[in-house]
Amino acid sequence: MKSKSHHKIFAVLLSFVLIVALLPATVFAAGSTTITKKNELSAALKDSEITEIHVAGNMTVYTGELNTDKTIVIDSGYTLTVSSASDFQTGNLIISDGATLKVVATSVSWPAHVYGTVENNGTILMTKETDNGGSIYWHAKTTGTGICSTETCNKTVCIDYGAIPSEMFNAFSTNYKINIIKDTSKNATFTMSEADLIPGNTVTATIDNLVDGINLDEVFKFQWKGNSSTLSSESTCQIPLNMSGKKITVNASIKSDSPYVMLDSNSTIKTSISQWSGTVQTVTNTTLYVDMVNGNDNNAGTEAQPLKTLYKAIDNIEAGGTIYLIGDYDATTDGEYVYSFLKNITIKGAGAEKSTLTTWKTTYIADGVTVTFDNIDFGTISNSFTKYPNSTGTGSLIFQNVSGGNISVSDLDSVTLKNSSLGSQNLQTNTLELDESTLNGKFSCNDFVAKGNAGFVLNGTGSIAKSSTVERPVTVTPSSLANGTLVIEVPEESPAWADDFVLNDTENGTFALKCRTSTYGDPCLIVTEKLVAGGPLHIAFAPECSGDVVDKEPGKTYIDVPNEFYAAVTSAVWSGYSDIDEKTWQAGDIPELTIVMRTDISGTNRKSYYFAEDFDPSQFIIYDWQDLNQFAENFYKDEYQIDGVTAVVKTGQGVSDDGKIFTFTLQFPAVTHNLQKVDYKAPTCTVEGNEEYWYCKNCGKYFSDAEGENEITSESTVIPATGHNWSEPEWNWAEDGKTCTVTFTCQNDASHKATPEVTVTSEVKTPATSTQNGVTEYTATTTFEGTTYTATKEVADIPATGHSFPAYAITVQETTGGTVTVSHQSAAKGRTVTITVTPEAGYALERLTVTDKYGSALKLTALGGGKYTFEMPASQVNIQAVFVPEQLPFADVKPTDWFYEAVAYVYEHGLMDGVGSNRFAPNASTTRAMIVTILWRLEGEPEADDTMPFADVAANTWYTEAVRWAAGEGIVEGYSETAFGPNDPITREQLAAILWRYAKYLELDVSIGENTNILSYTDAAEISEYAIPALQWACGAGILEGSNGSLSPRANATRAEVATMLMRVCEACAN
Repeated sequence: MKSKSHHKIFAVLLSFVLIVALLPATVFAAGSTTITKKNELSAALKDSEITEIHVAGNMTVYTGELNTDKTIVIDSGYTLTVSSASDFQTGNLIISDGATLKVVATSVSWPAHVYGTVENNGTILMTKETDNGGSIYWHAKTTGTGICSTETCNKTVCIDYGAIPSEMFNAFSTNYKINIIKDTSKNATFTMSEADLIPGNTVTATIDNLVDGINLDEVFKFQWKGNSSTLSSESTCQIPLNMSGKKITVNASIKSDSPYVMLDSNSTIKTSISQWSGTVQTVTNTTLYVDMVNGNDNNAGTEAQPLKTLYKAIDNIEAGGTIYLIGDYDATTDGEYVYSFLKNITIKGAGAEKSTLTTWKTTYIADGVTVTFDNIDFGTISNSFTKYPNSTGTGSLIFQNVSGGNISVSDLDSVTLKNSSLGSQNLQTNTLELDESTLNGKFSCNDFVAKGNAGFVLNGTGSIAKSSTVERPVTVTPSSLANGTLVIEVPEESPAWADDFVLNDTENGTFALKCRTSTYGDPCLIVTEKLVAGGPLHIAFAPECSGDVVDKEPGKTYIDVPNEFYAAVTSAVWSGYSDIDEKTWQAGDIPELTIVMRTDISGTNRKSYYFAEDFDPSQFIIYDWQDLNQFAENFYKDEYQIDGVTAVVKTGQGVSDDGKIFTFTLQFPAVTHNLQKVDYKAPTCTVEGNEEYWYCKNCGKYFSDAEGENEITSESTVIPATGHNWSEPEWNWAEDGKTCTVTFTCQNDASHKATPEVTVTSEVKTPATSTQNGVTEYTATTTFEGTTYTATKEVADIPATGHSFPAYAITVQETTGGTVTVSHQSAAKGRTVTITVTPEAGYALERLTVTDKYGSALKLTALGGGKYTFEMPASQVNIQAVFVPEQLPFADVKPTDWFYEAVAYVYEHGLMDGVGSNRFAPNASTTRAMIVTILWRLEGEPEADDTMPFADVAANTWYTEAVRWAAGEGIVEGYSETAFGPNDPITREQLAAILWRYAKYLELDVSIGENTNILSYTDAAEISEYAIPALQWACGAGILEGSNGSLSPRANATRAEVATMLMRVCEACAN
């Protein structure tokens, strides 16, 4: 703005221009001039032809003297000082690089205001004239690349927001302020509307009369408050749900470390804005949404702006309201873990799929409060529900469309499941209701209600203490479908309880739920096994003629079933006997036995059984328990089975209401003689026989007919024994005649035989000769039935004496270079003797001689293979063999050569051969292919299926398969992955490496020599790195030796060296 002294200042500036006009001026071009003195400036300002003035001298002007719309350019190296006590406005001021504009506030009473447009490429210096200098207010829009300094001014320097770029101030300019008021004649005020104050909404502070582009959070410190609590310290504030209908206030003050200020019309600095307040709209939260992933507890709780924590929703929901879970929820999200419900609330999954809810710890429900969970999956983590502390436990739970779960409930008045399948660790409540639902786990209640299809899948024993009201029988799957499993404890033992529940029997009707008193004395629904009639039913004193009807001991039933039948006979009453006085059965009587069976007569059997309506006693097999001193099982045989017995269920008989008792009647056939047929038996020579007859086991009478009508005596059935009629003796000699047995057979009964003792004696009948055996006569004697019997046998068992001829010794003389063995150590004249001659390696037989005691040579017959024969003379003989060393066929290998033994070894073992013309060429080189082929043949030329890795090994050469085998076994490696060099001469270190790998292939111990110091050789540095371990082994194991302190690792290996190393490796293998 402009001050009142504007016109006076302008007049002074005009005078200054007139003076300058009288001075000479430099004109650059039409419309542009350069001045060096103040009077020139005044003249240029008045010249209408001049539009741009360059200041090329240092000068000072005063307020108003530069108020022009012309372009003023301060040239480099010069300073233009403006001493201002009021407004200073320039149309377009350019500060060149190296130039300075110095603005001086001269009066404390008149602050300097700078307006216009400034391009600063040099320096703007804001300072004071004296200690009484005033403040400077910069309003001019400033651009450029220069700097601005306020460091020499200890008064207020206030710059309009955005007027000077912040990067233009130098580092020492820290005492300036930035004005953010648009119109200093008005204060800045808040402009929010109460209509925006809605719980959950985010309200943004709006302030009028501020310059454009202000970042409120950068400039101001805000304080939103409500309920005496700070809600936000930023420009935005989300209205909490609990602020419904309450007052909210906001204050804003400029941050203490901020350069920003607010100026009024008097240039007074203000740092705060008056407080604004409003009342939050009243909202009733009957529906809230929670999303633990995307929600925020400052949100409105709508589906679009869900809360984050269930705790916050519970705290703000109205009674009877519903909290919708978007996705799954875990109580660790809000860190509460424990929830308390003090009002009726429904928690419901918001999506088509159930939301998984995990509460982790105990959830409390206040008295009279009903909490409903709808469309929820409780997962597998434990969730516990109980009464609110110090309450009486009249709260209720409703689970609707709920699944999963591992819940525990205690001290609540009621729990209701609707269209749910819920798991429980232990559910204890006063009233449990299942409406088209299944409870999995364990439960305990006083009253039970079931609607529609309801069921239990139990992992323990349930309990109903008072009543049960069901629309249809409840399906129960017990923890174990095993006989005797306790399923549900009930208040009393009554068949009516079993009518309310039906067992999920996967055994096709084998089991049912029956109300029984358990072994602990409590009434309970128990898995009860259906009894099936079958197996033995043993009856003592079965009806028979002349048999007693009455018990042998009063009170004894003498009828029972096996232990495994699990039912006892409590009563067995006979009827149908005609001899009432004597109580005996008479022929023609039709006996009946009425039997009462009970499944748990003792009440202590852990297992439980029941009689079903279709129990069929006709399936029992009736046996006669003939001897009470024996176990009944001893009579479970066909011969003791009572035939013709019929089991019937008469009117008034059958199963009792509770399934424990079954009554039926056994109807026996009419009593008759108990006839047993005795078949005809022929007499023997020692035992009587009998005629065919029938015997009554009951009355002891004999009959000649099967009907028992023709009675006979027992004596008339006997046939006397026939006596013996012995045959002639039957002798049985041993082969050598030294033992003999005899047998007499009864001709009346061939099965009767007698074998009396036999005595054998002998005497020579014919003596032996030199060519014929002698004969012995043996005599057998026995006495039987007073008569003596004899028999003889001749045996040629005396050996012939034979001839006697002398035997002569055979002596083999010691020799070297081989061995000699003979087939006999001595032999008689005329016998053929065989000699076997075996030369040692490297030796051959030179001559073989056999001489008699006179030194005469005997004739030898060569059989081949080192075998010879001769005919033994009538004297001792001597055998002499002479072996001589074999000669190698090589003219260039002499026995005195150091490699002679090695060449002989490889030649004899077929490892190496000569090179032609009777030469071995010991000093010639050997190729890599030759070495590999020698080892391959040494291994028996094994087949190899590996792919040939080397491109320089052609197919079908004499060494192809050898290289394939060696490469596959890792015995050789090429120069590269594809190059082998089969025809290259092999070096000493290559040979050592191949033999080292071959030794490892043979699983020889190659650790020998690993620590051998090969550095002692003068040429150790020439050893290739790959060959170091191989040469250490070869030198340490004696396979390779140096010469004159040198190993010559890269020299070609000669054939003699190859032969030597092969021999040493082969000998190591042999060892």
